[in-house]
Amino acid sequence: MTQIKLVVFDLAGTTIVDSGDVSSVLCHAFEKHGQITTHERATAVMGISKKTAIEMLLIEHGRPLQAIEMQSLIDDIHRTFISSMIEHYTSVSPATVIPGIEEVISEIYASGRYIYFDTGFDREIATRIIELVGWRGREWYRGVVCSDDVDHGRPYPDMIYEVMRRCAVRYPDYVAKVGDTPSDMKQGEAAGCGVIIGVTYGTHPETPLRLAGATSIAHEPSEILQHLGVTGD
Repeated sequence: MTQIKLVVFDLAGTTIVDSGDVSSVLCHAFEKHGQITTHERATAVMGISKKTAIEMLLIEHGRPLQAIEMQSLIDDIHRTFISSMIEHYTSVSPATVIPGIEEVISEIYASGRYIYFDTGFDREIATRIIELVGWRGREWYRGVVCSDDVDHGRPYPDMIYEVMRRCAVRYPDYVAKVGDTPSDMKQGEAAGCGVIIGVTYGTHPETPLRLAGATSIAHEPSEILQHLGVTGD
């Protein structure tokens, strides 16, 4: 296995608990603007930039709108999603770290690897999550790249390339991507990551993660270590 120097973790479903909450909030945002989508379809587009996901879901349901009307509707649903998601993580179901993942991250960091995060959330939501879980100031926390920081979110490789730039890691085969959605796996594959770890304790089971490009599967956080060759010694 190529020597991994940088590990890029997703947020919701990979390091932050997601029991279908994000999909539910997205469905609620659709309903608030007189639109309909299903929890199943919302889950299928998890990990993707939320504006892109909203557009995909509207098109799927055949909304007969002009381009200007469509963009306005996307923007309205997106704004509602952001405010509702922040309220959810702050008051309804406080953002919670997945049990065991901080210990895994600490061991990876202690082994000499950089730790970074990326997310399909916009900066406003991601910043609130990081504040709520108290990661800012932790020795291993270097930052998070969000979908609105780059030209193209997942499944494009832009966020991983931005993380590489920030960490001065030149080659993508020195990078490991860890995520719980097919879009995470496709992103890692598009970037040329040396290791792509799909986790099944989030929103998706093993088969769609494998089909999307996962090179390894972790059924619980501790299994991530063995896929990275981290022994904890």
